[in-house]
Amino acid sequence: MATVTAMQPAGRFGALAVEADRVIDFREKLQGDDAWINGGLFVLSPRCSTTLRTIAPPGKAPPSHGSRATISCAPGSTGGFWQPMDTLCDKNHLETLWSSGSAPRKTWE
Repeated sequence: MATVTAMQPAGRFGALAVEADRVIDFREKLQGDDAWINGGLFVLSPRCSTTLRTIAPPGKAPPSHGSRATISCAPGSTGGFWQPMDTLCDKNHLETLWSSGSAPRKTWE
């Protein structure tokens, strides 16, 4: 059994509805589109190691499709705050949260 972090990111851009050559509607940044994304963390049970070695022996890349049918994978979500760090803007935002003491997931001193 494997668990992958499943997150619903906030929207980053406003949305336009366009017909022919005219904008007919504009909506501010949406709070996501109900799509779940891979949050970048997998938790695997020890039993997965044997299956993974069968799918992709050491030194070989696993197939991009098909392994999810071989290994049972469930989504896991903590809900609440999640922020990627893909861009310099993301990094600066996270560092500002941290230095201001308002980082939602900061639980240690």
